[in-house]
Amino acid sequence: MTSLTKEEQELQNVVTAEYIEKHRLSSSALEKRKKELQTYQVQKSEKKSVNIRLLASDIAKIKAKSEAIWIPYQTLMTIKMHEFANA
Repeated sequence: MTSLTKEEQELQNVVTAEYIEKHRLSSSALEKRKKELQTYQVQKSEKKSVNIRLLASDIAKIKAKSEAIWIPYQTLMTIKMHEFANA
């Protein structure tokens, strides 16, 4: 059995009653999170790890934005990189 990363654990928590209550998710926000989880699971096997250097201030801003929309910051970065690559 493989252990889950923090990001994977957070994505799986989307369907728990405790998570919904903690974040007071609306039904549309919950559906959005479920879709993100499904997309992440499909793309997981296609991912490759990379290391990049970013400004600490940029990382802080990304983390703040990700918290505001209930998406782990690394997932948000992955989404934005994917959008950029496919633009």
